[in-house]
Amino acid sequence: MFHFADSESSTEGGTPPDRNDLPIVEVAEPHRVLYQLIYHCYQDPVNHTTIHDVTELAPVFEAADKYEMPRVITSLKATLEHFEKDHPLPVFALACRFGPEDLARSSALKWRARLHASYVDSPKAPHGFWKDMTVASSFVPEMNGMCAGVFYRLAEYLRTGVERPFSKPTSSCKLSDSEVPRPTVTFQMTQYPDADIRIQSYHSQATFFHVHKIILSTSSPVLMQKIDELSESSSEDLPTLSLPEHDNILQIILASCYSSMLADMPSFELADLPELGRAAQHYRLINLVNLCRQSMTAHIIADPLKAYLIAADCGWKAEAREAAVRLAQRAKEGRYSPYLELVDTSIYFPLLKFCHEYRRVIFQVTGGCKGRTPEEMWAAAEWICDEMPGDAGNLAWAFAMYLMESGHRNKTWSELRTMRDDLISKLAQIQLEI
Repeated sequence: MFHFADSESSTEGGTPPDRNDLPIVEVAEPHRVLYQLIYHCYQDPVNHTTIHDVTELAPVFEAADKYEMPRVITSLKATLEHFEKDHPLPVFALACRFGPEDLARSSALKWRARLHASYVDSPKAPHGFWKDMTVASSFVPEMNGMCAGVFYRLAEYLRTGVERPFSKPTSSCKLSDSEVPRPTVTFQMTQYPDADIRIQSYHSQATFFHVHKIILSTSSPVLMQKIDELSESSSEDLPTLSLPEHDNILQIILASCYSSMLADMPSFELADLPELGRAAQHYRLINLVNLCRQSMTAHIIADPLKAYLIAADCGWKAEAREAAVRLAQRAKEGRYSPYLELVDTSIYFPLLKFCHEYRRVIFQVTGGCKGRTPEEMWAAAEWICDEMPGDAGNLAWAFAMYLMESGHRNKTWSELRTMRDDLISKLAQIQLEI
């Protein structure tokens, strides 16, 4: 017998009375999801489907995947096809996550045709912004859990109409061995002869780090709890605590607990930051989190897209926004990065939405530029930003200068300054929803 997470509502489907002789399996899924999961184990969904709302499909798919039920997933795919005509985007997302690719392709085709009818072919389509708008309107909740690389390929298809596989990157877009974010930091952890505990990684049980319980416990409440639990179960004079981080990351984690070692910490590369940043936050090591965020700042100029993806994934909103602004200023958020294959669409889509709104506000405040397309203006703006790198104020001033030269020669310097200040204020109010 299954015990549902919301068992008080478990009357659907004729639930039999409780029987004490049946084993009880505790599950986290709500009744409706588990009911559909079990139903698809027994029924032919093509002829007996009970799912009439596309929003019900994602949690059932996820539960079937979680419990490794391929027969149920196959049944759900058959049900999924019934929703393609009216709900192409949710079907696309689920088809990319669980298959088949053919259904994802046909759903994308239907969605692009609908967008062209709404934006491109409409006489009311906002000039120059339809490509941004097609992407901005192409996110649905079913895409949470979908790889950001898939959304990138959808966005490219919506812009260009060039078909290619959605679910997996093409050979030219795959992560090479050199691009897979593996920690590169090298730091020699001091070994203490008077240590009362040793730490090892799950991944390399031949290496031990000899440290002190009191230092680790006072630095991290998470480590303190693990040490307390270990002390209760171990009678060894020098107990061993195993942690999931790799050796080179584990050294940094442990060294950061010793204030004398903080000054010797190296500057971290981008490849270090995903694992190191998440570990520092997991163990609540505030000083190490701050060091990671300081290292991130240096990478934003060199590779803002990759920096954004890592910062957003780690929940570092200030750094993510700084990278997003830099991308919006140069209209480069649509470029490909192999890191897109490693993060969720819920991380990537807010960037695209932010950059779209950033440009919309600029055109709203400045009134655009007669005789120039948005693409031409952004090409010029990119050049200006490269000549005048800096914050939103420089960008706003650059636009004011450009507009005066190419379409607003009748404005005074005072009017241009007012335009610039208004632009700075409005740009600062744009939210990055991560």
